[in-house]
Amino acid sequence: MNTKVYSKEAEIKAIEKLIEMGGYFAECFGGDLKKMSENIKNDFPIELDTRITNHVAHRKQLCDNKVAEYTHRIAEICDTMLCAYGETGNRLLYDRAVQELGRKNVIARKRILGLKITDDEIDYILSQLKNDDE
Repeated sequence: MNTKVYSKEAEIKAIEKLIEMGGYFAECFGGDLKKMSENIKNDFPIELDTRITNHVAHRKQLCDNKVAEYTHRIAEICDTMLCAYGETGNRLLYDRAVQELGRKNVIARKRILGLKITDDEIDYILSQLKNDDE
């Protein structure tokens, strides 16, 4: 194992040399040399605020947006199932909504939609309140 300790200046020169050589490193990080050098001088993580970390943050935001979009779609589908359950009494629709949203959220959605809350659902809510008090 190599235990040599390099100075900050030596590390910066090594990065500059890699960029001068071209290739993969230069392609990925060439535009971030100034920022990477600042990070080394300030003892920050070398990739902080570089294009690569900004790209990761951007991808995370896109994924978060998709999750929110799909969550909204699932809620809309469950709303439709709950309304159909209210009209038909088909328990499979209710059970599927509970499977997707959880019972507490199904009760909340029914309330938002103006659907009748059953005695069983009221008992469930009360049992949850009792569990919270303990």
